[in-house]
Amino acid sequence: MTKEHAGICVRARKLGNDALHVVRGAWLVGLGALAVAEEEARSVFDRLKTKGEEVEKGEAGTVRQACGHAASRAKRLGDGMGERARRAVNSALQRAGVPSRDELRELIDRVEKLTAKLDSLGDGR
Repeated sequence: MTKEHAGICVRARKLGNDALHVVRGAWLVGLGALAVAEEEARSVFDRLKTKGEEVEKGEAGTVRQACGHAASRAKRLGDGMGERARRAVNSALQRAGVPSRDELRELIDRVEKLTAKLDSLGDGR
């Protein structure tokens, strides 16, 4: 193997290691976002439960109506939380300089092409 090929191999390995580091960082950010979303969901649940207990002390008809409203609101909040969590993760990843899913796919493709090229250069000796 020539010095040039050795240098290419070293750079390719470094690029692969860098890509793995970025993917792991993205994974950890995703886990953190999931944990935050879960905490927020618990908080919303607790607030709704407390509000429901207050309403329950009122009239029976009002309770039924409030339950319908609370269930509807809880569903909207739950639906919105998933979207907010997704946006928060994407925003955090962008601010941290973590590449997007498409950028990672492109990087992986480039690494695979470089690896194939290196392998073919090594076979041509």
